[in-house]
Amino acid sequence: MQTFFDEIQETDDPVRLKELVGFCLDNHVDASILWDIRPWPPEFLETAPEVECFVCNGNGFIEEEETKNGTDRGDPYQIITAIEKKCPACFGMQRIGWHEISTAIDAQRDFR
Repeated sequence: MQTFFDEIQETDDPVRLKELVGFCLDNHVDASILWDIRPWPPEFLETAPEVECFVCNGNGFIEEEETKNGTDRGDPYQIITAIEKKCPACFGMQRIGWHEISTAIDAQRDFR
């Protein structure tokens, strides 16, 4: 039995690829997984769909922790503050183009 992933790997028809990728994305398959299963032909990349940013989950922002250490009256302390920053993958736009997925994967690795 052929799966959607098998067909994505085998077909070179950009229209069929777009349909298959769209189906997978609609069914919550992570775009980074789809990116890794094949080399994408230029004909597909020209019309490929934008996807929800998987680094920030479509929020546009990520939360990072900032840690401050010090001493007060001779006793050490540590303050951890959550800071919201623009997502390094989508730059706050919440969506990324298909050709930007590899850059987003790199940003995700650096973020975690």
